[in-house]
Amino acid sequence: MIKGFGWTPVEKSVDLVIQEGLDPSLIGRRLIGTVTPLNTSELATATTASGDAIAVGTSHVGYGFYYLRVGKIAAHLLDNSRAGDSPVVQGILGLRR
Repeated sequence: MIKGFGWTPVEKSVDLVIQEGLDPSLIGRRLIGTVTPLNTSELATATTASGDAIAVGTSHVGYGFYYLRVGKIAAHLLDNSRAGDSPVVQGILGLRR
């Protein structure tokens, strides 16, 4: 429904707080980036300040990137930038204000 209001997460700054994953050294870490492309499979690319591009996917149906307008979402990082790749870590994604 939020799509109808013309708001988009593209070019917005986001903050991913990692809560669980295969690498214990990443737990509690924050990744901050800007959403660049967003595709129809609820997969986005976020570019960090250091220039790294990370693939971020949503974890729950119905709470995609457009939901960021009203709240935080569960998200995960992918090994590569393709839908269907396995998640590396999971956490909570929110807009940076």
